[in-house]
Amino acid sequence: MAIITCPETCEEVEAPKFDFDNCNEEANAAQIAWLYITTPDAPSFTDWKTPTEWAARLGNDPTVEGHDIRFLKGIGEIPKPTANTVAVSGRRTKVVGRSRTITFRVDNTNEVNHDAMRKLQCGGDIKIWYGTIDGLLYGGNDGIDVFVDPGASHGSGDTDIINHEYAISYSALLDPERTKSPIAF
Repeated sequence: MAIITCPETCEEVEAPKFDFDNCNEEANAAQIAWLYITTPDAPSFTDWKTPTEWAARLGNDPTVEGHDIRFLKGIGEIPKPTANTVAVSGRRTKVVGRSRTITFRVDNTNEVNHDAMRKLQCGGDIKIWYGTIDGLLYGGNDGIDVFVDPGASHGSGDTDIINHEYAISYSALLDPERTKSPIAF
């Protein structure tokens, strides 16, 4: 994945490179299937594309030393972000960030997961990475600093099940880095 640096002046603006193949198009499934969470002060990865780094840190049992990243399985989505703009001289507009909200629904609402959701309701920021059903992982070495607002939803239908719904919001100028997930499930 390329390192993206936004231009500081008009002279630095370059047309981006695109790649289209009419015979072998790459289309990736969009659904978010995995959410990986940790504390905001957790250390960054040296190389988040390495399976051994994930294996050393990923686990839902807090008694295992070094396992500081938890995972949730569910169904999620991110709509197109909303540009945060400011008016600048000459009737121009500058994008200073983009607000994003990830919605993530967990249907495995056992007691442990319910208590974990309740603990996150205490508030505060967390750090996340997210993975798609197609095996793409987003977040880079540092993860994404977010605010999470979870809650249980109870439908009114005879066949409805309880869900834990996570509204995860953050603002960033660019979409997060992505890679083919090194995490095996």
